[in-house]
Amino acid sequence: MRWEYRAVPLWPRLGNDADAMNDTGDVTSALNALGADGWELVAVEWLEEADAPGGRVLTGFMKRPVG
Repeated sequence: MRWEYRAVPLWPRLGNDADAMNDTGDVTSALNALGADGWELVAVEWLEEADAPGGRVLTGFMKRPVG
C-alpha cells in the first residue's frame, strides 16, 4: 500500500498560558475534519518555528492511502 503524508500545525505554544493550551476544541474539530477526508493522525511533535509565539508549534503528522 502507498501512503501520502501531511504535516498539520495544530497550535502554537503560547508561553506559560496554560488555559490557552488546554482549549482543544479547535484542534479536535480540525482533526475530525481531516479524519473525515481519510487522514489518520500518526504522530504529534513540538517543532521549532521562529515566527510562532513561544518559538514552537505543536504539529500533527497525518497519513492516508494513495488512490
